[in-house]
Amino acid sequence: MDSRALSNKKGSVVIVACRVMMPELEKARDQDSGVEIRYLDQGLHRTPDKMAGLIQGQIDEAAQYAVRIVLGDGLCSNGIVGVTARQQGLFIHPGRNVVQEVFFAQ
Repeated sequence: MDSRALSNKKGSVVIVACRVMMPELEKARDQDSGVEIRYLDQGLHRTPDKMAGLIQGQIDEAAQYAVRIVLGDGLCSNGIVGVTARQQGLFIHPGRNVVQEVFFAQ
């Protein structure tokens, strides 16, 4: 896991995303926005049984200070089934998988 701009500030927005999304997310992010992006290894879709637990761990850490948590992964291998942000709610992009989002976005 790689975090960029770890803010740990109360009231921040945290995005948990697949590392394959890094170029697009970093380009789109305003560096002064206070948005924290936590990148997960891009090979997690190969082990969906581990995926939900790792994502949930990142969400639980961020939940201590974030007001909003956004999941920047697609529905790769159903690896996000059961993942939740109990206090903030979890915003999930509606794409089927990361490859679809990166290469076939319209």
